[in-house]
Amino acid sequence: MRYAPALLMFLLAPAALACEDPVCLVDPDSLALTRVITFEDTQSSNGPGWQVSDLLVLPGAVFGERFAGQLVSAEGDHDVVSGEVLSPLTVVAGAPVPEPVGRFYAGKQCT
Repeated sequence: MRYAPALLMFLLAPAALACEDPVCLVDPDSLALTRVITFEDTQSSNGPGWQVSDLLVLPGAVFGERFAGQLVSAEGDHDVVSGEVLSPLTVVAGAPVPEPVGRFYAGKQCT
């Protein structure tokens, strides 16, 4: 009986692994989500968009550039986020930049 917890973990482990990749694609309809964020209620425009240089706080989520403890460096036209995150997990906004960080057109984000 003392091996029962270990046996249970061994039998359930394959079910916890959706795939062998670091990020697995799944059908959103197969998930039991309490809410879905569509960005439809965020600011949008028909022009070049608006700058998101602070945290973007929406019901149920906070979006930022990185987590506390991580570093951001440039690689061509893109940012590279690296490093270990600090506990507790804290979302951090990016440094102000002269051009828009995120562009939203009619509720859709374009990069």
